[in-house]
Amino acid sequence: MMDGPLYLLFVLSSILSIVCSQAPPVITLIGDITRTVTSPEEVTISVTIGSSNLPVTVQWSYNNQPLTTNSDYTITTILSSDNTTGNSSLTVHSTNTGDDGNYIVNVSNTAGTDMTTISVFIQVQPTTNTPDMASATEGDTSTTITCTATGVPVPTVSWTGPGGSIMNDSKYTISDTSSSVMITDGSNEVFQVTSDLTIMSVVRGDTGVYSCVVTNVVNTVQSDTTLTVMYAPIFLHQVMDHTQNEGNIASFTCQATGEPVPTISWYFNDVPVGVTNTVKYEVVSTSPGQSAIRINNVQSSDVGTYTCNATNVVSSDTSSGVLTVNVSPNITRPVEGQEFIITEGNNGSITCTARGYPPPTVVWQNRDGSSLSNMRLVSGSEVMSFTGVGNVTSVSVELMVTGAMRVDTGMYTCSASNIVSYNVTDITVTIIIQYAPNFILQVLGDTENEADSASFTCHATGEPVPTISWYFNDVPVDVTNTVKYSVISTVPGQSTLRINNVQSSDVGTYTCNATNVVSSDTTSGILTVNVSDWL
Repeated sequence: MMDGPLYLLFVLSSILSIVCSQAPPVITLIGDITRTVTSPEEVTISVTIGSSNLPVTVQWSYNNQPLTTNSDYTITTILSSDNTTGNSSLTVHSTNTGDDGNYIVNVSNTAGTDMTTISVFIQVQPTTNTPDMASATEGDTSTTITCTATGVPVPTVSWTGPGGSIMNDSKYTISDTSSSVMITDGSNEVFQVTSDLTIMSVVRGDTGVYSCVVTNVVNTVQSDTTLTVMYAPIFLHQVMDHTQNEGNIASFTCQATGEPVPTISWYFNDVPVGVTNTVKYEVVSTSPGQSAIRINNVQSSDVGTYTCNATNVVSSDTSSGVLTVNVSPNITRPVEGQEFIITEGNNGSITCTARGYPPPTVVWQNRDGSSLSNMRLVSGSEVMSFTGVGNVTSVSVELMVTGAMRVDTGMYTCSASNIVSYNVTDITVTIIIQYAPNFILQVLGDTENEADSASFTCHATGEPVPTISWYFNDVPVDVTNTVKYSVISTVPGQSTLRINNVQSSDVGTYTCNATNVVSSDTTSGILTVNVSDWL
């Protein structure tokens, strides 16, 4: 049997052993006490449980609210067979900002409790949103591109443009506005920053891609906006004046730039060209903003101003050129073979008029092409006038005859020419100088015996050839009395009057009258009849 002190020591040792085996559990955290996670990544918190001979219970909570395994959380606890030691973990799936906060694991037994708090911070990737396209007009005071950025923590915004990084200066103004209240973005509560990039004094060189660059500790992202600066049409190739010969093809070309690329339309003397008339017009475009109009078989009616009109949403501009059509001479008067009558001694004129462009040269010549050498016949000065058809000019030249003489009778040629016609255009007319009758054979007196035949003959010239009539004692001879009279004419202007069976009653003056449109003349002879003296 143990003595007293020894026994007391044994009892105390047993009591101490029992007390020690009933101690509270001890939690050991695996990893950091603070966790930072980017949504929607999952996070797992693990602990080990030890130093306890008593069964334990494990409880996880979030912001003092007990947690159980569900679609958002998975709690896994593995204990020893006597439930005194082991490990436990909490996995938060698809994290969002609503999972941000303190997570507590509480392990307890009959001897006491141990507790560990883990702080979880949820970050959110930055986002950026700008319009894909933006437009402005050259000359605008300013234009603004707005970028909306979100993220946790609060993102910062910067801008780049066609020339690189953009800073606040006289050309650019950047204005950022941050919201102090978080907004809902899907399953997250995020900070929002609005950034306005304002471009001052817009010019076409501002066209390009502008990028909103958004950064927080998680990542850097950007969104791009293509800015198009619209500007009025500007001609790179102006319409040029054009000259073409009648019947050929004329064309005008223009080319304009602008934003957007201008559309081209054509006008003739301010009236839209009927491009549906493909026989007359052809419009061809080989590249944007370029156009050519082709006018087939040009005539004087096509002469005028052709205008290229370049139009876009900003404005319009025009460029014009004049079409000149060279027209071959055409003599409009007199007509070929026309006769002109002038009375001898009088003055007269014949006007030759030719139309064409350039104004034709009009000349009067002798029929053989030689120049007029007779001072009485002169080719006058040119008199020009506009016809009212395109640019066709009418040119008139007079052939003037002064104190006409019968030797001036003949054929004369009016010729017209210009640079279009290789061959001279001409017409030939005839000038007839009229003159009064002139006897080349006078009537002579005649003496015949009674019952015989008597005759008188005359011959006259003139222009026109005179007509001959006979008178007896100033009374027209009754030439229908063919028993008594017969008139014979063998050549124009010549006539013979025969009086049959002459009697004393036929004695008297017989007159030949020669008449034309100019005048008349007479020549007379006396018929004497010898009468037998018998009773």
